[in-house]
Amino acid sequence: MANQLTFQNVSLDAIVYGDQIFITSTDLARALGYKSDNAVTKIYNRNADEFSECMTHNLPNLGKRIFSLRGAHLIAMFSRTETAKDFRKWVLDILDTEVSRQPLPKPPSPALSYLPDLNVTLNDLIYEIAQLRGVSTEQIRIHYSHVFNSQNWTAENEFVAALARSVLRRDLETERAKATPDMLQLVAMAKARGFHLVNESDFLAFQGQLQMQQEQIEKLIDKLVNLSRNNRWLMSHGLWQ
Repeated sequence: MANQLTFQNVSLDAIVYGDQIFITSTDLARALGYKSDNAVTKIYNRNADEFSECMTHNLPNLGKRIFSLRGAHLIAMFSRTETAKDFRKWVLDILDTEVSRQPLPKPPSPALSYLPDLNVTLNDLIYEIAQLRGVSTEQIRIHYSHVFNSQNWTAENEFVAALARSVLRRDLETERAKATPDMLQLVAMAKARGFHLVNESDFLAFQGQLQMQQEQIEKLIDKLVNLSRNNRWLMSHGLWQ
């Protein structure tokens, strides 16, 4: 399918190929003011490594090479004819027109939807609310212990657990409505990859727990070393059989 383009009274066949406009090497040579039809082909052959696959095609049925508008612009960049400069401006205007005619693509629906899971556990609800509020999970637990008037509300009977899930899901929706899209996307991405975002309070608490465990391990190692030394001393003095 070909339409007509006109550059400085030179008619060019606009060939639609793969949803793009292409110009034959012959027409391009005429537009640039070359007397030889092969002039554009020679320019391409000298600089073929600078053209991408989408910029040019060799069509056997036409017996000619065709160039996209971007390919034609690149040919004009290598050209030294008097009309090359004007052609470059003209082809860029055509490109701008083509882009403006194309409808803007609708933004894709987020692949990572942040929908609440009806079967989510209380611990997960606590964690997600803490993430959106920017506080530690321990603070969330303390808050709801006052709401449910129980220090052990996460381990209460089935009725209290169901009530707690309902309240926390409602509060989670409220927090989501107030959260920024960037935060929701970040939480969703982390959740989809099996990760958890950790705020500073939770991170420091986790570090504290690790340090305590490390200290306990070191104390245990010291006791084992001392016990081993005592055993060797007893055995060396014949006090341990």
